[in-house]
Amino acid sequence: MKKYNIIVSMLSMILGAAMIFFVRHFEFKSFDNIGPGFWPRLLGILIMILSGILLLQTVVKKEDGKAIDFGTIGMKRVFLMILIMVVFSVLLYFLGMILAMIFLIPSTIVVLGESNKKKIVTITLGITAFVYIVFEMLLQVGLPNGKIF
Repeated sequence: MKKYNIIVSMLSMILGAAMIFFVRHFEFKSFDNIGPGFWPRLLGILIMILSGILLLQTVVKKEDGKAIDFGTIGMKRVFLMILIMVVFSVLLYFLGMILAMIFLIPSTIVVLGESNKKKIVTITLGITAFVYIVFEMLLQVGLPNGKIF
């Protein structure tokens, strides 16, 4: 378990640093007018801080002797969610945010155990409409467009 925590914390630190690096050209003026660079930077910093805490706890704490069982249903869900996020990223690149969300939301709901189709459709349409209304209409922040749409 200790080995996995160290690997995850190091990869997460790299992810946080990459987030900060890739948004370095995004506008961030001040806290009064934060701009599109604020949240990615903040999340990158938080990821790095939390990764550092995990690494510190792992190094300081004694080995607990627990092993990870990769065959459990929980681990299968984790792997499935990773796959869903990869597919979402590809769809986001080619189809844009709205269409990618129409894939992401119901897929995530099903992985979490909901099977009622009416609930799945309602939640998907509700969240997608909310995101569109808040970001496109109210905040006038354009959602990512895809290469195709």
